[in-house]
Amino acid sequence: MEQREAIWRALADPTRRALLDGLKGGPRTTGQLCEPFSLSRYAIMKHLAVLVEAELVLVRRRGRERWNYLNAVPIRLIYERWVKTFEGQWATSLSKLKDHSESAMGVNMNTMNNAVGVSAMTVEQQVTINAPREIVFDALTKDIVKWWAFKESAEMYLEAWPGGRFYEGNSNGDGFLWGTVLEVRRPTVLRVSELLGSLPSVRAGAHKYELEDDNGSTILKFSCQMLGDIDDDARACLQSGWGELLSTHLKNWVEKGVAC
Repeated sequence: MEQREAIWRALADPTRRALLDGLKGGPRTTGQLCEPFSLSRYAIMKHLAVLVEAELVLVRRRGRERWNYLNAVPIRLIYERWVKTFEGQWATSLSKLKDHSESAMGVNMNTMNNAVGVSAMTVEQQVTINAPREIVFDALTKDIVKWWAFKESAEMYLEAWPGGRFYEGNSNGDGFLWGTVLEVRRPTVLRVSELLGSLPSVRAGAHKYELEDDNGSTILKFSCQMLGDIDDDARACLQSGWGELLSTHLKNWVEKGVAC
């Protein structure tokens, strides 16, 4: 089934929309998602399977627990295809769409949050790019300036080895150090720390790209954790920002050669 059709099918059911609403505040185990519903666990699992098929929910296992994450990327695809084109006429639709694309907060950091008085956030996203892993990996490490929309200068660099710098700069020597490369396994894994974070309220963070082959295409699995004074606005900004970078700018560059 084409992904867009799977997304529409998933969103058509009120129970599945309610499950997505249950993930707006952060990831949940399957048991936690089942609690508010009078339906059987079997029925909830069937609904979750439809959401997973549409890639609206990503599943990550921790030991014997199954954790479910909201994935905003497919919703952004719907927005760009059906809403953005007509946004002048459909202004009220944007607020409805926003209800299904809130941020995902890292549950495994709650104890730390209470102890040190900072907030934590985990973003999990997944996007399919119609190109081999080697090309996508090169875009992540060599062509960053082509798709990294939040740059201030004309050049972006990533030194793709452990300890390498992720930074932007110009010919005058001005620039900004975004972070440090923590792990490289070509063409499957890239992990980068963020020294100051991507927003002023973010004190530290790290993000990881995992690339899986899918019959010549690439499934890019993205995970990001942030610590800082992260309020609701910052959470929404981080979630939508990463969705824009990966599902729009990176995908357009790799598939169409269109730079942001």
